[in-house]
Amino acid sequence: MSQNTLVDKIIAKVDKYIILKSEVEFGYQQLLNSGASPDNTKKCDVLERLVMNKMLLAKAAIDSIEVESSIVDGELNRRMKYFITQAGGEAKLKAHLGKSANELKVELRDQVKEQLTLQRAQLDITERITVTPTEVKAFFERSKDSIPLLPSEVEVAQVVLYPKINKEVKNNTKKKLFAIRERIIRGEKFEKLAKEYSEDLASRVQGGLLGWSNRGELVPEYEATALNLAINEISDPVETEYGIHIIQLLDRRGNKFKSRHILLRLRSDDLDIANTAYTLDSLRSLILLDSLSFENVARAYSEDNLTKGNGGFFRDPNTSSSLIPTDILDPDVFFIVDTMQVGRISAPLEFRAEDGRKALRMVYYKSFQEAHLPSLKIDFQKIARFALERKKNVAIFGVIREMADKLYISIDPEYKQCTISQKIRSYKPE
Repeated sequence: MSQNTLVDKIIAKVDKYIILKSEVEFGYQQLLNSGASPDNTKKCDVLERLVMNKMLLAKAAIDSIEVESSIVDGELNRRMKYFITQAGGEAKLKAHLGKSANELKVELRDQVKEQLTLQRAQLDITERITVTPTEVKAFFERSKDSIPLLPSEVEVAQVVLYPKINKEVKNNTKKKLFAIRERIIRGEKFEKLAKEYSEDLASRVQGGLLGWSNRGELVPEYEATALNLAINEISDPVETEYGIHIIQLLDRRGNKFKSRHILLRLRSDDLDIANTAYTLDSLRSLILLDSLSFENVARAYSEDNLTKGNGGFFRDPNTSSSLIPTDILDPDVFFIVDTMQVGRISAPLEFRAEDGRKALRMVYYKSFQEAHLPSLKIDFQKIARFALERKKNVAIFGVIREMADKLYISIDPEYKQCTISQKIRSYKPE
């Protein structure tokens, strides 16, 4: 064996849970990558966080907190879709990682389940915690010198339209799916053809399998078609917002059903895009003439479900405010408003949506607020959020402190300088 080969080993045990040296090294490397300076005490910080996470998992096991397999599968599928998209396709992902998307999914399953269980355990501790205005003011007086400068914020809205696909494109796509369906009926494997043709990246790696779904979880057109099939029957092509599918129903139990599909996306041509741009530009002209408000146009016409209900405005996921820190605004939108003046509405701009479809949008840059020191008068809601997070963290650490006397915790002598067990046991909640 090469002297440079790192042999992984268990360096901590918390009840039935273990922590590997590689986990600490990985966490430490992430700190360095984020700009932290090299310092072995930071390895202790990483190990301390890992130990506390394992303690919360042990608490979750005691309290019978479990995450359903369907939720784990959903999160795994979401991550696989992201990885494949970022890599530029399954082949490139495999070339980069040396393993297929399916192999990566199997490898990540336990890790994802643990992360989701940890989130649910924390929520179980904190979901009923609130803060009063008096607590917010007291928190601010204690902490105002340590609360960081609040970042610059913007109010930005959009109207999004997807090009209306012409009939010729739809008919050609349906013909392709009818041909694939016929090949399956003649004896070819559904899974094989799904892996070859389906453009749903998340399910393609599993031969088109979506697994078990409850009523209401999938788009209505897909669900209605699937539930009208006999077991193992394959549908004719059916159109949804994602494209055109053929669907096979594999099993059904009450309001739950198991299905798989092959999806072909509908691709707009230049004429479709030009027509959509003309529609957006006409709406923009009506807004500029004060005939319509941007908010009403967004609610009536926008096809972006995330923003249309807010009158087109993006919202801060932490506060639900339409004022969004520039560092969490969608980068593509940030680069648009960075070239605009406040109060202006952009011309129609083409972009690619998260699901890979071409779309067009116009952007309204409503307001800008400079970075500033926090103030109770103008930042009460933000300070309340800081106070609430602090109170939740105190509650979580309090539970960890209680668990310290109930769990077996062992740390490898290599990390004896970290004194983690002592730190946890000596913690006193505020």
